[in-house]
Amino acid sequence: MIVNEVINTDQFLVLIKACFLGIVEGFTEFIPVSSTAHLIFIGKLISFDSCNGMVFEVFIQVGAIFSAIFLFRFYIVEILCGVIRLDARYLLFSAKIICSTLPSVIIGALLIRHIKKLFLCPNIMALSLIIGGFIIIIVEYRKNINHEKTLSHYTEMYNISIKQSLYIGFAQCIAMIPGVSRFGATVIGGMLSGLSRSIATRYSFIIAIPTMLGAALYDLWSNIDNLSYVDFSNIFIGSLSAFVSAFFIVKYIVRFVETNTYIAFALYRIAVGFAVLFLN
Repeated sequence: MIVNEVINTDQFLVLIKACFLGIVEGFTEFIPVSSTAHLIFIGKLISFDSCNGMVFEVFIQVGAIFSAIFLFRFYIVEILCGVIRLDARYLLFSAKIICSTLPSVIIGALLIRHIKKLFLCPNIMALSLIIGGFIIIIVEYRKNINHEKTLSHYTEMYNISIKQSLYIGFAQCIAMIPGVSRFGATVIGGMLSGLSRSIATRYSFIIAIPTMLGAALYDLWSNIDNLSYVDFSNIFIGSLSAFVSAFFIVKYIVRFVETNTYIAFALYRIAVGFAVLFLN
């Protein structure tokens, strides 16, 4: 009886940790601070035992993505309906989304095992946070980088060029390195390609949906035979809490990042990076 109570208590504590990490994921996925780095770093601080292949850290991002799907549901429905109608405008925009996701699909499929090994290197994660922070500061201080174009959000996003979509796609590949931040890389990449901050932010949300859903499902399928009931419980709780936390803050994040610079996030990244280096 006592042994069973201890086991149940331990399992409950693990679920609490998984829930907490899900909240961290929801808060950090859509700001340029690297949610993966936070999950790994905080997971170690609270002694959370991740499941095989880092599936937990990858899959719970699905929870945050579903909040983005809800936020951009009108865009998504409009694009899907346009594609079904064979509307040239939406077919072309869908091709641009494919151009932005294909590079990460190819590189991820070829190098997934090597990329996963980087998750075990805290120094790489710390350096990525620090270097990424300085890059954000440099980009923010570039002349006219914050210039907002006169086109509406709706019109300008659909007018993204194939070249810009590829530029963002290759920027997204860099985010496979833990500590880089997928959201930060794609938004900064979009800004460097000539997009306004607002449109780069919205486009980053749109391409996150197929990219992260695909990566999470592939990762789960590849490791499903090695996952226990406890692992699945942690993944479910973490994903659910990530959805809930992201659902309540994602719209405020969008408003903030569209109208403010990333300097504060850059300084935060640098501080966290040095903290990881010293605490490692």
